Amino acid sequence: MHPLPLLFLALCFLAHVTGDFVLQTEAIVKGKQSSDRVLLWHVVQHVLALCVLLPAGSLLVGLAARGTPSARPTWGELAVIVAGVAVTHWAIDKTKILIDRRRGGSATSYVLDQIAHVVAIGVLVTWLRARHDAWPATELATWQGLGRSWSVTHVAAGILLLASYVYAARAGAILAWMVTLSLTRDRTPEALAADGIPAYPLRDGRTLALGYLERLLGLTCVLWGWLWALALLLGGRLAPVARRALRRRDSSIVPEYRLLEVLCSLSTVLVVGVVVRMLLR
Repeated sequence: MHPLPLLFLALCFLAHVTGDFVLQTEAIVKGKQSSDRVLLWHVVQHVLALCVLLPAGSLLVGLAARGTPSARPTWGELAVIVAGVAVTHWAIDKTKILIDRRRGGSATSYVLDQIAHVVAIGVLVTWLRARHDAWPATELATWQGLGRSWSVTHVAAGILLLASYVYAARAGAILAWMVTLSLTRDRTPEALAADGIPAYPLRDGRTLALGYLERLLGLTCVLWGWLWALALLLGGRLAPVARRALRRRDSSIVPEYRLLEVLCSLSTVLVVGVVVRMLLR
């Protein structure tokens, strides 16, 4: 992918990860279900992240493509991207909230919500790319530092990798929790708490940290093409969990929850890893 649209795609994705998985607290997740004001504040967080990241990206492009001034996006174009993300994010989240009120929250609605956000970002970056046919293909300035040369491609790849690691770690935990809730609708919150299933997915302490480490290592394996290492990693996690699930003698669903967590980790790191590898070709 051309380094300049890749840079703005990475910046927009980092802003999305920051707004949805770093700044969005449990109070915001619950509050926006019933309050448009809380939902608006959630959208404002995304806007603020974009207002920091996009001008920085534009400045970098201006430095890298000094021989092509038209390569640098205008303030108006950046404003269109910010407004586009704000409107689409509000519309997508509002649609999800209305659907969840009727049918209850589900893993399917969560996955579709995330796909819609990423597609919206892709459309906006494609629009920006179409307005800059003069973006230089190869003649981009490089900088010397840490014993090597650095270019826009290196910066864009670094930002994309950072956002992808955070996304895989956090999104995988939420996906496992959503799948578990979808399959245990007949259980009360008290029964789930007794089984050790958290009331909120990013609140589970030591288990959450282990899940983070699992997904970070798994994503590294996919990005480097070490599928054998990924198989060993997930096999090592899957075997004891499956054994406990098969030998279980009580009504606890903890083994099934851990099994779902491993499978959701696998699906998350595979999807994120494959997409990132395609973008960095």
